[in-house]
Amino acid sequence: MARTPDRLVTDLVDVAHALILEGTTDPRANELASKYYGSLAYSAGTVEDIRRKLARIRDELERKYKHQIYLVSSAYYPKFRKSPPITLAQARKCIPLGRGVRPEGLRLYQVDGEDFIWKAMIDARFSTGNGAVKKAIEKVATSFSSGLLGQASARDILESARRQRQPEQQQVIERIMAEDTRLLPGIS
Repeated sequence: MARTPDRLVTDLVDVAHALILEGTTDPRANELASKYYGSLAYSAGTVEDIRRKLARIRDELERKYKHQIYLVSSAYYPKFRKSPPITLAQARKCIPLGRGVRPEGLRLYQVDGEDFIWKAMIDARFSTGNGAVKKAIEKVATSFSSGLLGQASARDILESARRQRQPEQQQVIERIMAEDTRLLPGIS
C-alpha cells in the first residue's frame, strides 16, 4: 500500500518543480526550504526534516511530473555542481550510498550518456538488488537441499521472485536489448 504524502511533501514537490523550471535542476534541502518559506524564518531542524523527506519528494516528483530525479549527497555540491563528474568513480561520491552518507538534495537526470551520477545510481541499485536476490535464492536452495522446504513451497517462492523481477515495461526492455539479449539475463 502506497504511503500518502504529507502536506509538506506535497508542497515541496511543487517547490522543487518550480525550481527546476527556473533552472535549478539540483536543489539542496536548504534551497527547497528557502523557496518554500520565503522571507519567513526557519530552523536547521526544518531543513533536516526536509532532508529526511527527500526520497518521498523524489518519488512524488517522478509520479506527478514524470521527471527522472535522483538523490545526491553533500559531496556533490562543492565539487561537482558546476562541473559534473566525468568518471563513474567520481560520480559514486555524489550518491548517498553507504554508512552515514545522507541525501542532501535532488538532481534532475541530464543528457543521455553524459550523466555519470545517474549511471552510478542505477549501477548501485542493480548491485544492491542483485545481491539481495542472489542471497534469497541461495537461502531457498539451502533450505530445500536440507529438507526444511518442500519442492512446492520452494517453487512458489522462486516463481514469486521471478514475477517481482519482471519490469513493467517489458516491451521497452526487449526493444532496448534487441541487439544483444545477453546483457540482462533473467529479465526476458
